[in-house]
Amino acid sequence: MSKKTLPRAISIDCEMVGCGENGHISVLGRIAVVDDKLKLLMDAFVKPSMRVTNFRTKWSGLTWDKLKYGESFESIQKKFLQIVEHYRKESTSGLVFVGHDISNDFQVLKWTPPESEIRDTCTYFPLRKLLIKSLLEKGEITHHQKEGFLRQKPSLRSLSKHVLNLNIQQGSHCPWEDAKSTMMLYLMVRDRWEALVYNRNSITNSPTTIALNNEQNEDLGEAVIPHNKKKKNKKKKDIKKGKHVTINGK
Repeated sequence: MSKKTLPRAISIDCEMVGCGENGHISVLGRIAVVDDKLKLLMDAFVKPSMRVTNFRTKWSGLTWDKLKYGESFESIQKKFLQIVEHYRKESTSGLVFVGHDISNDFQVLKWTPPESEIRDTCTYFPLRKLLIKSLLEKGEITHHQKEGFLRQKPSLRSLSKHVLNLNIQQGSHCPWEDAKSTMMLYLMVRDRWEALVYNRNSITNSPTTIALNNEQNEDLGEAVIPHNKKKKNKKKKDIKKGKHVTINGK
């Protein structure tokens, strides 16, 4: 795809607090939105309408002192949708939404775009492969561990550290920092990613029987990596011997 036909993109990252019994209900506490030029479009605190029973401060960095002067959820959602509308009108090639495990963000925003507009760095395989390559080069995993790590969803912290060479989430999470890092990851692989999506959509809308090959489907997170049972026991032994590297989570 040419630069002219690439869609615009905005990256979203939300921090949640827990409401209800035992804090099991996730509610929006802070949101950051960054565009594909790394411009910060929104960074706002939200005052929950429900009583907060768990601020999840260790990860969210949120406290009552930060939220009590925040805007209402309805106000924040309206401002977010105004940003979406502005970028939709501005772009002649569409708009995509970038995030890491982004379904959680959409859930607390109580809004979801069409699936074709979602770009989740958590599931896009080329980013996972770049992470594995970096870990192998640094000697932090062995070649026998490679397949196991390819099966795991990487954390944004690991992708940022090993692919972007950026250290984030050293303490509590900062949503604008996370949104920026996620956008930087997307921009690294945007051309190929959008070409794959374009080809898939063209095939879906075509009466022909042409299909994406397995590697292309795998890159889009739509294929299961073949599992070599003969290497299963050996892989377990190697994992026990190798260094532990956490790549799960957000």
